[in-house]
Amino acid sequence: ASGLAWDGANLYCGIYGADGGRVYKIDPSTGICSPIFYGEQGDAFGLTYDGEFLWTTDHHGSSSTPATALKLDWSGNVIDQIDLPDHYMSGIAYDDGNFWVSRYYPDPGHLYQINQAGFVLTEFDGPDDQPWDLAIENDAIWIADYWGDTLYRLDRESGAVLDSYPSEGVDPSGVVWDGQYLWYCDNGDNFEEDFLYKVDLQGGGTPEILIQ
Repeated sequence: ASGLAWDGANLYCGIYGADGGRVYKIDPSTGICSPIFYGEQGDAFGLTYDGEFLWTTDHHGSSSTPATALKLDWSGNVIDQIDLPDHYMSGIAYDDGNFWVSRYYPDPGHLYQINQAGFVLTEFDGPDDQPWDLAIENDAIWIADYWGDTLYRLDRESGAVLDSYPSEGVDPSGVVWDGQYLWYCDNGDNFEEDFLYKVDLQGGGTPEILIQ
């Protein structure tokens, strides 16, 4: 699993690797995953919802070719796209008409806030090397850092780290805030199955394992 999005009722995840165009809907009350479409992306690194459609990132071609943010309809067709600031782009999070996107190479990771024309509004280095997916929580931005096995919460103005939490398993690759709970997915501890976690940050911070 790679990338997480929330539409107010359901979660969505993409795939990194084989079958990378597949996107799934997840019922948060039952954990049931249902494939909904096969998109044009080779892999879904990040995933986000803009109030009507899902967006993901994709990069084809050489390292001199900009990655793109792809707006997908509910059949998986690309209905809009934005050129991104670099080639090795990963996470994406919708932010009230703009987007946050992340670069995972070269080190360190780097975050950009862009408008819908791709113009960079804000940018800063991330706290680690592989920001795989992003999520917005009020005035903060969350990073699921793949190699760092860590979830970071940053100030959106300065990039300062406000909080950090180790992931339960390795290689966290999706994160989203639903307005009350933080959700993230990782590779567990044996790489044979991925896990989805629901975390109450106001409680003890112990993840509830919902799906494997």
